[in-house]
Amino acid sequence: MKISQLYQKIRVMYYQYILSNTRIQGDFKILSPTLFYTLKGGQICIENEVYLGYFPSPYFYSGSNHIDVRGGGL
Repeated sequence: MKISQLYQKIRVMYYQYILSNTRIQGDFKILSPTLFYTLKGGQICIENEVYLGYFPSPYFYSGSNHIDVRGGGL
């Protein structure tokens, strides 16, 4: 495993387990650091075969995603 791949895995885990305030349901792949944030009991569920991040995008090793749920909804 290359240093850049290890660095990316550490970033993904940091965002997922330290920065995010919720756990996500679904069978999906996180390739780029993604912050998951919910308010007021919101819930995030991601379908199968979804990829968050794409290599080789220009900012793959420096960018991140932010998924934010702010309300109750339906």
